Formats: sequence, structure tokens, C-alpha cells
Amino acid sequence: MKILHIISRLNKGGTSTWLNTLTKAKLTGFEQYLCFGKIDSNELEDTFYKTRKFKKLKYMQRPINPFYDFLAFFEIRKIIKQINPQIINTHTFKAGLIGRLAARSVSKKIRVIHTFHGHLIYGYYATFLSKIIITIEKLLSHFTDEFIVNGTQVKKDLIKKGVGKKKKFTVINPGVEIPKKSFNKTILRKKFKISPKLTVIGWLGRLSEIKNPLVVKEIAGELPEQLFLIGGEGLLKKDIELDAPENVHLLGWVKPEDFWPMCDIALLTSKNEATPYALVEAASFGLPIVASDVGSVSDIVKSKNGFLVEEKDSFVKSLRKIVGNKKLGSRMGIESKHIWKTQFSIKQFQNRHKEVYNFFK
Repeated sequence: MKILHIISRLNKGGTSTWLNTLTKAKLTGFEQYLCFGKIDSNELEDTFYKTRKFKKLKYMQRPINPFYDFLAFFEIRKIIKQINPQIINTHTFKAGLIGRLAARSVSKKIRVIHTFHGHLIYGYYATFLSKIIITIEKLLSHFTDEFIVNGTQVKKDLIKKGVGKKKKFTVINPGVEIPKKSFNKTILRKKFKISPKLTVIGWLGRLSEIKNPLVVKEIAGELPEQLFLIGGEGLLKKDIELDAPENVHLLGWVKPEDFWPMCDIALLTSKNEATPYALVEAASFGLPIVASDVGSVSDIVKSKNGFLVEEKDSFVKSLRKIVGNKKLGSRMGIESKHIWKTQFSIKQFQNRHKEVYNFFK
């Protein structure tokens, strides 16, 4: 059975990591294909697709452009006819819209699955645009056979807004595997010229408005004795660099396995999220976590492995608690690793997808 995954673009980030992990898996009885468009000028493309079966779209891109979007619709129709998949799994809003319409225009026999990787209802868009997106998702739900959701709270919010019936939803946690090599904190810190004596608080992600990285500067200003490392690229990079405190260092794009071992605490400041890959990765390296209490962040951050907070002062207070109590930080780190092992393994990620796909065999 053939599965065609359709996504707007493969930029470095959580959604790309999700698809990399999924398409790398040998799902018995399934042959997986990727179909995707162009990345934005300020983004880095994830090139894992070169070792997969893929089709690159000429007209699909993230910005809304009625002319190119119309052409992308026919591009996708053509690819569907060429590959003849039994299942189409769309990812992200725009690809979900165009891909699902294209799938239904080709054949009603194709089983259509849409994966929600992020939270479209709150935080990502202005209120008016969010209402339009919700209305579109409600309409699309009538010819979507199944929804996969990255996060329990995201599922609840979508159902509450009337996007699909409860029985159509399956929550799948991201699967993260630590690369099979040793990670030496001393060597990594030396590579990035970081003192081994410093307490390092790490923030990793896309430098965009929804991730709220600018607040890291404010938090760092309250904790001048700690070093704040920011890993990632994006539109807000120059704004972060402007008047940043001396204890804030931007590393640019860096691999999670080179970033988290240097850190003592993981920080997430997003305005909204599904279940963020960055925190699952941090948990896999045994770090205590301080994060925004938004979306499905509570799926990975519990009271035993970190703090969920809502505003700047709470971030500062929680970080001070961990910095000032090494035993607390150590206990939280051990619990983070336990949560990762039991709930966010590659095996559970693959098995849950197989269960969904097998239902349509």
C-alpha cells in the first residue's frame, strides 16, 4: 500500500523531524512518498528527503498566492495520478487544504489523513485569520477520514471548535532517539568557547514571533550570572541581537545533539505549541525544563521534571529555584529522561502510525 505525504515545505524544524522519523521507518506493507514545495528565503531546507522517494513541487510555497496555489493544486493532482496512493497524509495547513482538495478531486476511494503538528487556533495568527482557518478546517473535516494530532490539548481544542468528531482523532507523541554516540559536555563547551563553570540555560527553535524568543533577553537580564544559549535561525535574529545582554549568546542553527548536552536547564517561551520537539529532545538528555504553560507542552513537562509558567517573573523565579538547588535539578533531569523513555520513544511513534494506517488497509 502506498502512502503519499504532502507538506508545504521541508524547513529545519519539528514537522520535518516528524516526517524524517516517519518515512525512515520500515512500516511493513507500506511504501512511503514525500511531496513538498519551496522553503522561505530565511529558512534552511532539511535534506533528508534525498534518501527517500520524493516529488518536489514547483509552485507550492508557504506565502498565500492564489495564482501559484492554483497551479500547485494541479501539480499535486498530477503526482497523485502518477503514484496512485491508497492513503494521502497531509501536513500543515496550506498543504492540508490544497492536498485534501486535490485528493478528493482525483478519487473518493483514497483515504485521507491530516496531521496537525501545531496549534492553529491560538497564537499563530490574528483573531480574524484564525476564524477563517477554523471555518476551512471544519469544511475539510467532512472529507478527512482521520486526524493525527501532536498533543492532547491541541486535540481537545480542535474538537471544542468543531473541527472533526472525537472518534476521528488519534494523538501521537513525537518520537525522539538519541544518536548513537557519546556526548561530552566539556568538549562541546570548549568547541563553543563556554566556561565549564557556568550554569547554561538553553533555548532551541525557530526565531519567530510564535516562539517568543525576545523574552529570553528580558529573563537573562534578571539572571546575569547564568549563560543563556539560543540555537536557531529566523526572522527575529537581528531583533534578538540588538541590545542583547552579555549573557545571551546566539549560536545559529545547531543540531540538538550538539546543543542540549552543553545545557543544564531547557527553556521554552512559546506563545503556543503542540508538543514541542525541542523539549522532548531536551528531556532525552535528562534536563530539567522551564516552559510556557501553553498548548500541549504539559504532555512533556510535568511537575516532577520542570515548571510550567505564564509570564516573565515566573520564568525567572522557576529558573532561580533550579539553579539554586542542584538536587532539585538533578531529580527533575532524571524524571525528564524517564518521561522520554516511556512516552516519546521512536517505537511508540512508529507503532501508533502503523495502527492508523493499518485501519485503512
